[in-house]
Amino acid sequence: MTTDRRSFLRNSAILTAGSALLPTWTSASAATAIATRTLTPALALTTDEQAVLAWVASYADSYRLQGGCILGHLRGSPNKFTQIVAHMADPAKFASLLAAKSPLSSALVNGDSYSFQYGQTLFTLQNSSTSLPTVANADWKHQALQYDPKTHILTDPLGDTGASAQINYTIQLIAKIRTVPQNFQALVTGLVESTLYKLTQDAAFNTFRNSVLNSKPANAADATAVNRILLQNLALLAQVFPANSLAPILKSPLLTASLATQFTLSTAQLVARFSVLRTKVNRSYSDETIWLALLIPNQKSPQSGDLTNALGLPANGGFNAILSLDALADMRQLLNDPAFATA
Repeated sequence: MTTDRRSFLRNSAILTAGSALLPTWTSASAATAIATRTLTPALALTTDEQAVLAWVASYADSYRLQGGCILGHLRGSPNKFTQIVAHMADPAKFASLLAAKSPLSSALVNGDSYSFQYGQTLFTLQNSSTSLPTVANADWKHQALQYDPKTHILTDPLGDTGASAQINYTIQLIAKIRTVPQNFQALVTGLVESTLYKLTQDAAFNTFRNSVLNSKPANAADATAVNRILLQNLALLAQVFPANSLAPILKSPLLTASLATQFTLSTAQLVARFSVLRTKVNRSYSDETIWLALLIPNQKSPQSGDLTNALGLPANGGFNAILSLDALADMRQLLNDPAFATA
């Protein structure tokens, strides 16, 4: 089983409650002035981060830490998830470095985006040959943060950290019109990243959470999109909500209605089966592996749209793609385990 990668995740902040969770990128320069602050002392980077950033510095003329991992460092979260963006002044040099041994040797590659493990950390690296990448469609203000390890300057284009000397660590939703699936994606991102990076979930967050989970898909296309988002994020969600603590989300009106369109098990049956299996199968099988083993084989019409395909590239990406593919490999082994068949 693929247990080595999960062993360090379960020792991180993800389990104290702990990005497909990644937004779209753009290389367009911002036209307006944005808030900055110099961090003193500088962020205390891990040895994994220092090694990867040193490698990035060998080909990039500028690079930054991106998003919530910056606040996670400031909050003392022992998270193992780091996002980096970089501008390649000489793409040919980057290509030559790739040909040699590099941290990206076993990366999942989607265009200029690389997802990989180095040491005890999962990284995403977004390159651009035009300008430093920035977030184009963030749902949460912290996703746009950037930190320059060389100057120690934190750039805050959406005002996430506030105007006072004391940094605001409350997770803040960006107000905009969203569809039901887009709201669900925003909620999943908020749930995971607020746990990973120790961000505060306030009353406004809880109101948003309740409104999303109490909504219902407007049509079959919405339901399909919600199901795909759930499957793509399940590897992280199952660690944010271990064991049966994921049940209230799965049994919400939104997921009860959505899952019924593509799966033979009701959400109540799904939760009940998980409770039994969790006590019967080997503990080395992760919660996400069991959830997948209950969902994937019980699709109503997998031949017309197998949701297994949504777990990897190019449909999925970032940390989720790495963890989802691990869980999928373990799921196939679990389905052949006698303990699963007899439970």
